[in-house]
Amino acid sequence: MKKIIGIAAVAAMVASGAFAEITFGAWGRTGLDFGNVVGKSTTVDGTTTVDPLGDATVITTPSWASGSRVGFAVAGTNDDKNIGFNVNVDSNGNTIGIGDQAKIWGQIGWFKAQFGKIQLDDLRGSIGDWGNREEFNQKGEDGIFDRFYPTLGMTAEFRPVEGLFIGATIDASKVVGYYTPAEIAALAIKYADAQTAYAADSSDSNYTAMMDAQKAYLQASSGLSQSSSDNRLENVLKSINVGAGYTIKDVAQVKVAYFGNSSENHYGKLEFGADLLMIKNNLIEIGAKLPMSKDNADGYFNATVGFSGSADKLTYKGHVFGDFARRTSGSEFKVDPTVGLDACAEYDIGVFALGLTGAYKINTWSDSTSYSKQTMGLELYAKKGFSNGYLFAGIADGLVVESTESTKTTTLTNTFSIPVGAEYWF
Repeated sequence: MKKIIGIAAVAAMVASGAFAEITFGAWGRTGLDFGNVVGKSTTVDGTTTVDPLGDATVITTPSWASGSRVGFAVAGTNDDKNIGFNVNVDSNGNTIGIGDQAKIWGQIGWFKAQFGKIQLDDLRGSIGDWGNREEFNQKGEDGIFDRFYPTLGMTAEFRPVEGLFIGATIDASKVVGYYTPAEIAALAIKYADAQTAYAADSSDSNYTAMMDAQKAYLQASSGLSQSSSDNRLENVLKSINVGAGYTIKDVAQVKVAYFGNSSENHYGKLEFGADLLMIKNNLIEIGAKLPMSKDNADGYFNATVGFSGSADKLTYKGHVFGDFARRTSGSEFKVDPTVGLDACAEYDIGVFALGLTGAYKINTWSDSTSYSKQTMGLELYAKKGFSNGYLFAGIADGLVVESTESTKTTTLTNTFSIPVGAEYWF
């Protein structure tokens, strides 16, 4: 996707005669959503109330980049291609900082090690969103199969034969600390002391201290994680990611991975995937995620199927998915499913391309309220493509329908907007 500009540079030529190659790349996406006018109506037992229209606003996109991403990347390697570096610099919402990667890597034969902030995508899904039109994109690449992404750690990669990938990561920055039995006991003593102090002197300060101590003890004793990172070796190893994939060219890739979790009562997740490559000009990616935790607190099962392809001047892609989370209602134990789909089709008419995106999902649960929430939307847009980017403008309308059977209440929320934007890659 990126067009890389290569520059051959002499590094310490006089001292050693060694050569290095430095390359530059760039990618960015930014835009605005005009309007965002919200209309809302509520029907209770057959009687409908319509709220006044909300004010028109302007929202910057994409939201995940604080409203604007403008970035560039620098990569370097020696002449033998066995050691190098990559660093991305991005402006997100006008704040400049290190972007997706900042790493040093080295390779010996079929083994490669990387250190720093790393994106490793050999197993990751590849069917993602469609530019700034994120309102109607329900799933992306990681929704199909997550990438390995240590932000302060390392990866070990093995490619001993063609088509086979085995990888593992550790990351000291993403370790979630948990309370040891000794720490819980210490917090219990602190809480008891605070109760004694408040009993002797019921001042506001002693009451605040007692409640703070109670909160800390309950958080620890209930198995919740600490807010700060805890990079003890035990926790780092619990957070390890490891996976493998095998690709038969023009047929399929099969893959599996384990993503660890160091927090108490959370045991990570397993992911399984298969990419079907045998249909010319088309790709189907199937991903399934199995979270593991005490009492299934992280959900039961997630599955996503992505599809993309082209035929003459038509291109298309989308996702179909089901997320089956756990919902607690009193002492009862229920499944809270969300199922849906999103899709985009684009046709090149010569001067520009016309596109249509759409999405629908429904979230339901059955307890004393019997609640459901449906989210849907459509957007029509025009896109002018260039060799290294595009401009686009469209009109979009989204609708959310919430229904509560117990109170016979239905709420409709409609949002209209005019999105415009641009994307580039070099």
